[in-house]
Amino acid sequence: MDKIDDLRMGDRAEAVQVRSSQAGQAADLSNYFSKAFSLHNEHPGGAVLQFAIACLRSVNIDPANWPMFQKLLLLCVIPEPACLPSVLEQIIVRRNAGAGPIAEQMEEIANDLIQITQALSIRAK
Repeated sequence: MDKIDDLRMGDRAEAVQVRSSQAGQAADLSNYFSKAFSLHNEHPGGAVLQFAIACLRSVNIDPANWPMFQKLLLLCVIPEPACLPSVLEQIIVRRNAGAGPIAEQMEEIANDLIQITQALSIRAK
């Protein structure tokens, strides 16, 4: 896996293909995010995770996979804080469609971001 385009599972970035069965989709999403995090580590200055999240906009998530998917989205925010708007967009759109939020993890990620930002601010001074 040498390039960001390796995240594409379909013909276009907007058309990531994941299986429709609950178990198959869970495996596909897990593998997809593993690739995304690996590529993020290989390209630390790039917006790899933002790209990965954008590629999932049109994917229908099985309700049984929603908690896992939401956690994977939220995990993108810590190494790449610029992902937060895209992550929130995904969560809000899916929440409006009837999916439940995982408030505890959202609060934890927000607190982590605040602590990281404060630490970086202190170091910059």
